[in-house]
Amino acid sequence: MDYSKFNVRFIPEAGPMATPCHRRVTPSGKPSVLDRDGYSHVLARVNGRQTGRTAHGARYVQKYGPVPDGLVLDHLCKNRWCCNPEHLEAVRQADNVRRSRSAKLTADQVADIRLLVASGERQHSVAKKFGVHQSHVNRIVRGEFWNNGPCPAWENVKSRRAAARAVR
Repeated sequence: MDYSKFNVRFIPEAGPMATPCHRRVTPSGKPSVLDRDGYSHVLARVNGRQTGRTAHGARYVQKYGPVPDGLVLDHLCKNRWCCNPEHLEAVRQADNVRRSRSAKLTADQVADIRLLVASGERQHSVAKKFGVHQSHVNRIVRGEFWNNGPCPAWENVKSRRAAARAVR
């Protein structure tokens, strides 16, 4: 797809990083409407058909080329509306989730959980210490979560999406 057709206008806005975040604006100069997840979208006519893309995805592809297979874009500035390609990094979905604001555990805490369980502490008491459910501790210990490999949950989502597209 020719991403040069996606015209992403933006205004610089202060953010947590050294360079400003870029907020997409409409042709009239107003900040664009965000979807329910906080992302901005752009539309373009390609081969006679109107197609859409997230603004940050279009800007990333314009500057760096396609996002490699198996990777997603992570906003380093933590602003979903930001479309500054310097604030975007292509990472595995598991890494993106671990970096998110909703992640309950850090890599150091996961290492501590593994050490505590390996030293004989019960998973239930370890879970209480870290504010997670015992089943979560169990999955960490078994390598289902935080195993530095592909994220099993994301692999399931991708396979369901692929199956749904094949049916259409």
